[in-house]
Amino acid sequence: MFRSLRPHKVTRNRTCVGCGKRESAAGTSGLVRVVARQGGVEFDFSGHAQGRGAYVHARPVCLARASRGLAKTLGLSNGASTSDPVAVALATQLGAACERRIGDLLLSARRIRAVRASASQGANVGDGRLEPLTIVAIDAGSAASGGDVQAAVARGRAFAWGTQSQLGRLFGTTAVSSCTLVHESLAAELLRARAAADAASVARQEAMQRSRRPEAR
Repeated sequence: MFRSLRPHKVTRNRTCVGCGKRESAAGTSGLVRVVARQGGVEFDFSGHAQGRGAYVHARPVCLARASRGLAKTLGLSNGASTSDPVAVALATQLGAACERRIGDLLLSARRIRAVRASASQGANVGDGRLEPLTIVAIDAGSAASGGDVQAAVARGRAFAWGTQSQLGRLFGTTAVSSCTLVHESLAAELLRARAAADAASVARQEAMQRSRRPEAR
């Protein structure tokens, strides 16, 4: 019996510029790549953007501590402080990047017909072997309290994103209250982006609160 000569895929460990912990950037570690851009930084969820890169966990505590490490690793001259305004800006950038990432992933799912508007799909989506992921519009109202949606929430397979009109544009219609996706890797990436967006929101709020305290001035 011959052994395969195909080389094993090597997963490299990366160091978070916030906490200093070193681990794999793949899977559920929460590490997000940051690349230097003129005038600041940009979050790169694909991991393939050109430019000098660094990594940070999409966690409030790491985002709050990341600015000095990013300045050192990426050679930035305008991000060397750990001030709350810098932390707010970094968290805001991550949140915006997450929103774009979720939209791009849903478009990709639509192109390969892996996502359908919930109202048009009935009970069966895909081949039944994969756990579906439900995305609910933030203005879905009573549609968000339906039994199918609540069951998905209980299983950790649902989250809110966009408006009904945003989801509607995805399907070429006026409004869609929710949609369901069955595609393992896309679902994993969507959940990763959603978790990062939530962490960015918390980090931004905490940094803004600190900046308002008298002792923080």
